[in-house]
Amino acid sequence: MLVPSFSSKSGATSQGEVEVDRLGEVVTCPVLISAYDIFYKLVQLPSYADTVFIDSGGYEALKDVQAVRGGDKTGAEGHPWTEENYQTVLTELRYPQIFVAVSFDHPNQPLSLPEQIDRAERLFPARTDLIREFLIKPEPMEDFVEPNAIIGHVDCLAKFPIIGLTDKELGGTMMERLMCVAKLRRALDTLGVETPIHIFGSLDPLSAPLYFLAGADVFDGLAWLRYGFSGGRAIYPQNFEAVELDLHQRPDGGRIAMWHKNYFALTKLEDEMKRFLKGHDFNCFGPNGDILKNAWTNLDENMES
Repeated sequence: MLVPSFSSKSGATSQGEVEVDRLGEVVTCPVLISAYDIFYKLVQLPSYADTVFIDSGGYEALKDVQAVRGGDKTGAEGHPWTEENYQTVLTELRYPQIFVAVSFDHPNQPLSLPEQIDRAERLFPARTDLIREFLIKPEPMEDFVEPNAIIGHVDCLAKFPIIGLTDKELGGTMMERLMCVAKLRRALDTLGVETPIHIFGSLDPLSAPLYFLAGADVFDGLAWLRYGFSGGRAIYPQNFEAVELDLHQRPDGGRIAMWHKNYFALTKLEDEMKRFLKGHDFNCFGPNGDILKNAWTNLDENMES
């Protein structure tokens, strides 16, 4: 499942709601939006998506913290963000949409994995109709999650319908990140559990299929708003305009056209993943086929060593 994300911190436009409004005519798949943006009315809740992932707002809160630490004097310190704020958003969500609620995290409140699990279990009982997702964060004072520690709690994690991890917190290299996902997938498989693994920040033409080959199932991110997808790569918007669009197109119209093309590139990639499952033919992935085949081989060798 490829899940386009929206955020007031995407940097794609100065007004996040413009992104949502102008894409309703083409986007039909599940989407992700931050509870932070819903609470402060910074981005409109997409009414056209039948399934909406509600992120707890950790990314937007982190950007605020980074702005303050960087000495930003422009008022970019943002808004206070608490677990109670998130609970308010979850309480007010209403059908007919299906909502997937991600466990709460905050950059100023790192917790051990057992504490994260306990907080996630306490967060959700008020809304039993929500699909629950547990987002695994690094232990306090650590930059990355520890695969062995995660595997040690895999029986508890398997109680959640979806398990999430962020791309940047999986490891220092792409191989380390892929191995982290593969180890978690193997541990779940050993338990006979088919819980989907969601990788946050992996929605581009190469990252998504790489994590898919490692055993992940759900992929979201903001790259589709920030870059153009062309020839199996994510490239700068100005380069995308030169390759894919009219050079005389106005910037605003060019950005919207890029988003439309990116969305259709993502639907094509999702189809390629499904075709791969039927025959493991890397040619399904077009120009990235050889790259992904090589990554698959290297991952297999590293997992066995």
